[in-house]
Amino acid sequence: MAKKKTKTGKMLGEMNGTSNLEVKFCTILDEMGINYEQHFTFKGKEFDFLLIKYNILVETHGCFYHCCKLHNPVAKYPIQKKNLKNDQSKLKSVKFDKYYNLLIIWEHELKSPKLLVEKINNFIEKYGLIYG
Repeated sequence: MAKKKTKTGKMLGEMNGTSNLEVKFCTILDEMGINYEQHFTFKGKEFDFLLIKYNILVETHGCFYHCCKLHNPVAKYPIQKKNLKNDQSKLKSVKFDKYYNLLIIWEHELKSPKLLVEKINNFIEKYGLIYG
């Protein structure tokens, strides 16, 4: 018997795995002139973006689904607990890697593009490994 899709599963299927946050982030990267690859796989885990020139992996996190410390600091629902476990796994896979660094972008940060551009530039300056 086929497994019934949940509302969330159906919604994600319709978006082909790309969230609205990712679409907004793409717009900012395009405006900044940064080349990127979407849905980049590293050590068997899929990250939202790879900033190609800088070897920076990026995850765009929704405040509700990933338990933002400002808006939803406590995981109350199974989907939140599952996402937090996945987030920790991704963080561990990158933490001690000598070629990649991980930048987390929160949903609320996308509401202030000027500050977000500043955050991205500061992260690139501090952690970006530029390869020709």
